[in-house]
Amino acid sequence: MMMMMMMIMIAGFVESVTTPIKTWLDTILNSHNTTNMVLKELGVGSSPVDCVVCMSKVALGERVAMLERCSHGFHVKCVEAWLKEHPNCPLCRTPVYLWCP
Repeated sequence: MMMMMMMIMIAGFVESVTTPIKTWLDTILNSHNTTNMVLKELGVGSSPVDCVVCMSKVALGERVAMLERCSHGFHVKCVEAWLKEHPNCPLCRTPVYLWCP
């Protein structure tokens, strides 16, 4: 958290200067919304998935968002709404955002 605040302060300081440092900071600061998520369709023979965000089962034929870092699955819309407010998995709290390009 402290490192992120320092990067924001540095980015503000070099806002008007185009340098390799500014380019690197822009890349880092803009990459925090990138998640590793795989979308799959729940089919016959797939493992059942309980969405802990809405507290219901994912039905056959529905798309499932699987977080790559922890392999937990959720309804796509549920996990998207969750990740707008939280930086971690709703089930195990593993951070899901990539901080490095």
